[in-house]
Amino acid sequence: MLPISILQTAVGHPILVELKNGQTYNGHLESCDFAMNLLLREVIQTSVDGERFWRWSEMNVLDKAREKSLENRNNLKGEDRDKNRKPRGRGRGRGRGR
Repeated sequence: MLPISILQTAVGHPILVELKNGQTYNGHLESCDFAMNLLLREVIQTSVDGERFWRWSEMNVLDKAREKSLENRNNLKGEDRDKNRKPRGRGRGRGRGR
């Protein structure tokens, strides 16, 4: 839970948030929750190419990108696990005890 405690100590301070898609958000951290959703004030959003800027008085940065990447990582681990699994049984049926 270390990243959450670091975010909680940064409440009230200016932070820079960079998403996986390359967008950046500069602003003052007002609050954060256990899912790492952030509430920022006085935000400047920068586009992926760095040539466009937007100013927002308040913005919620939701943590959807991280959840999706974790979901994909879990799927990859599951596929690796299935590849390394030994085949079950000897092909004789289910062993009903007859």
